Amino acid sequence: IVPGLPTGELIQLVHFHPSYTRSSVEPVDSLHYGHLPPTSWLNPMAAHLGQPPVDQSLASYQDYQRRSPFPMINVLRGDQLAKATVGTRVQSLDVGGGRRV
Repeated sequence: IVPGLPTGELIQLVHFHPSYTRSSVEPVDSLHYGHLPPTSWLNPMAAHLGQPPVDQSLASYQDYQRRSPFPMINVLRGDQLAKATVGTRVQSLDVGGGRRV
């Protein structure tokens, strides 16, 4: 990856690591591009989708979505991401504490 290369519509990055844990990604309670949403957002997300609360003892299993045998970064072209997200909508989510994201 070339430093200073503009991202966004050109490329998108998704991070993977053998020991990936979302709780170690800063900022812990905010979005960080290429990473999973914060664990504290799981219940607000479930409620938004009309699902029951997430058992917090199982919440860390989401980290397996970003684990891999070797550290790597998946570089997606913007057009690949556009095709993969056709029909998805951005939602406003109340994550508690008076915060909406």
